[in-house]
Amino acid sequence: MRIRKADPHDALLLQAFWVAVATVPGGIARNVDEITEAYIADLLNTCHTRGLMLLGLEEHRIMAAVHAFRPAPAALSSTLSDLTIGVRPAALGKRFGQDL
Repeated sequence: MRIRKADPHDALLLQAFWVAVATVPGGIARNVDEITEAYIADLLNTCHTRGLMLLGLEEHRIMAAVHAFRPAPAALSSTLSDLTIGVRPAALGKRFGQDL
């Protein structure tokens, strides 16, 4: 698995990835219909300006992703919140999430 930072060009791949993760009961807090283009664009922007998003790739397919960002209140600027780790359902149990 190759690990790299996410960038805006990953938007469509990220949307498909998070939709796949959301299909697993308890996979993430969001429902499939909440993972819109606007949500992904906002997530990428927030991670770029206040945090980090890393992708674990096999060839050009996202197998796992992790993101976290600083909350808006200045008093919390030295912390990261909203940490989310996702693993593609077909890759569960293969250490992708741990490697990230």
